[in-house]
Amino acid sequence: MSSPRTILSRFDVLEWNPRWQESDRGQLKAFLEGQGKTLTYKPNLAHLRPRLDAVIATIPDQLDTIYRTRSNGSVKGLDANRKRLFDIRPGAIDLGMGIDRTILEFTTTHWVRGRTPHRPVEVPTTACPVHNMQLPATGVCDQCE
Repeated sequence: MSSPRTILSRFDVLEWNPRWQESDRGQLKAFLEGQGKTLTYKPNLAHLRPRLDAVIATIPDQLDTIYRTRSNGSVKGLDANRKRLFDIRPGAIDLGMGIDRTILEFTTTHWVRGRTPHRPVEVPTTACPVHNMQLPATGVCDQCE
C-alpha cells in the first residue's frame, strides 16, 4: 500500500507551486526559517503581530516533517508528535499552533495542478462458445435460450 504522503525538504516546498513569484518564495522561506518579523501578514492580523512573530519563531525547532498530500492540494508541516503546525496552500499559509487561521496570502493565489488523464476501464467480456457473440450482463447467450 502506498503512502498518501510525499515527504518534502524545505527546498522542495519552495518549488512546490511553479507559479509563485520570487516575493512569495521569499515570504515562504522566511516563514520556514522562523523569521516572522519579516513577513507581510494579512492586514486584519496587525493586532496579533507580536504573538504571530513569537509562534513563528518556534517553527524551525518544532518542525519534524513536511509532506505533500496525495491530492497535491497542500503541503503540511508536523511536529515530532504529528501535530499540525501549518498548511501551505497554493495561495496562502494557514498557521495552526493555537492561531488556527490564514496568516499570509501570496501574490500568486492560484495554480493549475496537473491532472492524470482518465483511462477507460476495461471490462472483461465473455463470448458465447457456440455463437461467438458477446454475452449480455446475465451471462446467458440470447441465441442459446
